[in-house]
Amino acid sequence: MFYAKDIAKPQANETIKNRKFFIDKTASEINIIYPQAKDYIGNVYSMVFSVLDAYPGDTVNYTINEEEYSVVHSDTITVSATSLEGQNTYSISAPDKAGNPSDAEVNFNVIPDAVEKKTLGDYFKVYPNPVSNIGNFEFYLAKPSELRMNIYDIAGRQLEQRVIGGNPGKNKISYDFSKYKPGIYFYRLTTPTRTETKKIIKK
Repeated sequence: MFYAKDIAKPQANETIKNRKFFIDKTASEINIIYPQAKDYIGNVYSMVFSVLDAYPGDTVNYTINEEEYSVVHSDTITVSATSLEGQNTYSISAPDKAGNPSDAEVNFNVIPDAVEKKTLGDYFKVYPNPVSNIGNFEFYLAKPSELRMNIYDIAGRQLEQRVIGGNPGKNKISYDFSKYKPGIYFYRLTTPTRTETKKIIKK
């Protein structure tokens, strides 16, 4: 004898559930509008950039000279960013709609306003003076330059000469005077466009 198998009864209709999947083959496009990779006279106080193909509402991370910050994404973003004298590095990281990160970075140089308006001597100092051992020379340059430093005794005889690579912005050179006898000496610092000669006392 054969028995008919029970036929499963249909269940009540379930609510259809949707799940979103993002497949994004195009990375976010980050464009740093300001500042640009060049020399600026005076401080830079903001950064302006655009992020395309990022997911609305996501966080955009940015770094100002190794200090990390974040901001909510929009197509064009302006943030406060106070620069430093000399070399600066600003960077940005933003995800695309699938969560894949993209990065952009800009390096630029800031030169104090007065450096362009005054002579090297106005922005040059040596300390301590009188000096016992190590003397320090500080000065600003508007652009990378090769410098020549000469040390002379009171009779005008050259005791030493150095060729130094100078960087944009503030520079510092340390020189050991301990090998010299107490007395009056002269230093001369020469760039392609300027020469600075002054007296230093060794005690």
